[in-house]
Amino acid sequence: MKIKIDNKEIELKYSFRALMFYEKICGEVFAPKGLNEMIYFFYAVVVSSDYNLNLDFENFMDWLDEKPNELNEFSNWLLTIITRNDKFKEEDIKEEKIEQLEDNTKKKE
Repeated sequence: MKIKIDNKEIELKYSFRALMFYEKICGEVFAPKGLNEMIYFFYAVVVSSDYNLNLDFENFMDWLDEKPNELNEFSNWLLTIITRNDKFKEEDIKEEKIEQLEDNTKKKE
């Protein structure tokens, strides 16, 4: 997802850096329960996606107030990424189970 803020286009990245920054500013692990958590995580993702961006939270909120649909787009983008990551995990688990079954079969032979 790309956004434009302060005349700068930013490609958003779901990263460990963003998750760690969220934990630092909120004092808790990201587990969205409401609007506050989503907005703070959106801010963490934006700031973590561009190291040269000098954006404080108040200016971010001013931008978001002017473009409220961006939060909805961010939520959809985040849901897509989390869903995709869950599918990868499921595939990894299936592969591990197949490997375990194959190993058990070889041991029995």
